[in-house]
Amino acid sequence: MFDALSAVPLYHQLVTLLEDQINTGDLQPGQRIPSENELCDIYKISRTTVRQALNDLSMRGKLVRVKGKGTFVAKFLARKPYNGLSGLTRELKYLNQKVINKLIKLEVIISPEETAQKLRIHENDAVVLVERARYIENEGIVGVDIRYLPFSRFNGLLEEDLENHSLYELLMTKYDTFPTRAIHQVCGLGCPDSLTKILELSIGDPVTHFKDVVFDQNNVPFEFGENYYRIDRYKYQIEIYTNNT
Repeated sequence: MFDALSAVPLYHQLVTLLEDQINTGDLQPGQRIPSENELCDIYKISRTTVRQALNDLSMRGKLVRVKGKGTFVAKFLARKPYNGLSGLTRELKYLNQKVINKLIKLEVIISPEETAQKLRIHENDAVVLVERARYIENEGIVGVDIRYLPFSRFNGLLEEDLENHSLYELLMTKYDTFPTRAIHQVCGLGCPDSLTKILELSIGDPVTHFKDVVFDQNNVPFEFGENYYRIDRYKYQIEIYTNNT
């Protein structure tokens, strides 16, 4: 089944095989796949090759490796299409998935240095801190969203129900604030100790980390924030178009 003489590495041949089985439904979401030893016996390949393939699929969110239990096909993967500016609630409507928010913090704090720089305010200015855990209905925790907004402009958010309402919809309908541009930084990092319990991960488990500043219709920065998403339940998808005119 595997071609040792092929220019395609053996581990990549196994990646392609397992990914095809996932895409065709031969391996179902939540299903435990054969162990490393079993895959070695089935395909007559080394454990190093198998481990490299499983690590590749795990890092891309196709598989979930649970210590002491085995490796499973990921149950759900939320996709963030980067073709516009919208919050997670609106994004997942297109996938017929419901976002459930659990408020962790809603308070006024003195702006941290980086936040003040991004929002172009003074370091001693107050900001509204909104921190929420984001869940997909019937699927579990997806990530943690941390937002900072100028208190002088958005102090009314302290009275809003941010568990049952989209933050961006509130900003547009009540504060005449329309997101039109954003600068995103995306990287992978180990799960911070402070978020392991919420994300149901261990310290150092890989997460996708977003940091962004969002601008309104007047090109004024109104929001700075960070997101920490589980890589097995959230995928960042980018479409790039060429302009030939």
